[in-house]
Order: sequence, then C-alpha cells, then structure tokens
Amino acid sequence: MGLYINGDYEDIYQTDETVDDNNQVIYFHNRTTERLKEQTQFNESVEKHVAEIKSSTDRQHVLNMQKWQEFETEYRRLLTKLAAISEENERLAKQVTAYMERQEEITNQLAIDKNRMKGLEKRVEEQEAMTAKVVRQLDHFRSVLYERTNYLAEKVEEATASIIRFLKNEPYTSSTKEKEKAIR
Repeated sequence: MGLYINGDYEDIYQTDETVDDNNQVIYFHNRTTERLKEQTQFNESVEKHVAEIKSSTDRQHVLNMQKWQEFETEYRRLLTKLAAISEENERLAKQVTAYMERQEEITNQLAIDKNRMKGLEKRVEEQEAMTAKVVRQLDHFRSVLYERTNYLAEKVEEATASIIRFLKNEPYTSSTKEKEKAIR
C-alpha cells in the first residue's frame, strides 16, 4: 500500500508502483455521477465516431460524385464514338452493298459473255468445218480442172495437128503423133 505524498516531503518513502486501493478512510461513491460521466464519455465517443463517419461519408460522397462525373464524361465520349462508328458502319455497309451489286452485274455480264463465246466457238468450229470442206472441194475441183485441162490440151493438140496435116495434106500416123510430142 502506498501513501499520497505532497511534493514537500522528500524523506518519506514513496513507491513507484501504482496504487490499487484508495487510502481514504471515508469514501463516498456516487453512482449517478459516475454513470453520467460514463454516459458523457460514451456520448462524446459516439459523437466523435458519428463525426468521423459523417466526414468519411462526405469524402466518399465527393469521391463518388467525381467518379460519377468522370463516368458520365466517359459515357458521353463513348456514345459519341459509338455514333461515329455506327455512321461509319452504315457507310461501309452501303459501299459493300454497292460493290456486291456491281459484282453481281459483272457476274451476269460474264455469264452472257461466256454464252456468246460458246456461240462464237461453235460458229468458228462450223466455219473451220466449212473452210475444210471448201478446201477439199477446191482441191478436188483443181484436180478435176487439171485433168480436164490436160485432156482438152491433148484434144486441142490432136485437133491442131489434124488441121495442119489436113492443110498440108499429110496423112495422120502414129509417128506424126510422136514427133509432135517430141517438139513439146
């Protein structure tokens, strides 16, 4: 047990430990006052916590508002970008549609040209066949003409020789015919 000592008495023993008990003989204990003090401390603690929570809530509200404004700004920017992309997609879709229509026209034209080419090939083949036939007929006609010309030439020579002999009054013999061939 320790003593309560004022600072003027330095020669009295004083302990450094904490005193657990009251060294008063008479002790008056007022529970109401103690409860009021505890309640006051509790209220101050609650007010302090409420103030901290309010401050934290206000900071969070400000941060949320800033984030919300950033979100709205980003959202508007994205909407604008999406609108631009949508317009670009529509323009590209129109171009693709135009290209596809043009491709279909070209495909149709190629089909028509292919049919025409088949017709031309058929006509060329027919023309080649006709040309070959005409060439064969001309060859045949040439050979026939050569034979006939040769035959007529021989007949004309014979007739000419007969006329010359007749005019000279020579009789016609086979030796005369050989002489005529030798002259040629």
